[in-house]
Amino acid sequence: MSELQDQNVFYKYRPITSNYSKKMLRNYFLRYELWHAKPGCLNDPFDCMPCVTFEGKADRGLSTAFFKEIHERTGVLSMSKNPVSTQQWSYYAEDHKGVCIGFNMRHVDPRERYHVAYETSRVVIPHELIVSDDESDQREVRKLMLKTVTTKAPNWSHEDEYRFLKSSEGTATFPADSLVSVYFGYKCSESDISYIQSLVRRSSAAPHFAMMIPTEDSSYDMEIHAEDDFERLRKMARERVPA
Repeated sequence: MSELQDQNVFYKYRPITSNYSKKMLRNYFLRYELWHAKPGCLNDPFDCMPCVTFEGKADRGLSTAFFKEIHERTGVLSMSKNPVSTQQWSYYAEDHKGVCIGFNMRHVDPRERYHVAYETSRVVIPHELIVSDDESDQREVRKLMLKTVTTKAPNWSHEDEYRFLKSSEGTATFPADSLVSVYFGYKCSESDISYIQSLVRRSSAAPHFAMMIPTEDSSYDMEIHAEDDFERLRKMARERVPA
């Protein structure tokens, strides 16, 4: 089965150049750790923010209070099913200078995996349900809380995002063979490519390498070029990027 067709393979776009980025990459390749972030650390100001209503009207204070509860009780690992997203290469992988790393997440309980829904309105939670002592109301609140954490606006739909959820922020380990691929951006520098390759040599993981190259035709697409011609692709990428 092709990696791109494997329902268990998901992708993380990462920059390389900063010290923090290199630390995260070392965590992937040498410690086999993925970070689950608190919702307040995510880049969308509406992320995980419900609309709590009081007597039918939205209440900002109640919404903020409920968000704080979600923030303290949730760890989010965001991944994509799409490794060829030009937008994600631009703003998560340092303008095509970074990498996109493929992970086979078959080791994760499917109940911790959620495909993000893209909807035009935020999740609405009546305050009356939150303060109710009725168990059925509390089940509904938990259901709406989960929906809040797994729903985003339609303008994010190009990410084709999946979320892996924990009860708090922190790291989760994965088997070394779960790290299956490294795609280099077409502007990735020789030194950064060498840095990633040095991590792989020190790692028990054995990912395959590829490069993302803009198509030569009239489309705005990116193409995956596999490692069997990797040196030629590095030269091709260098030639496309002005000095």
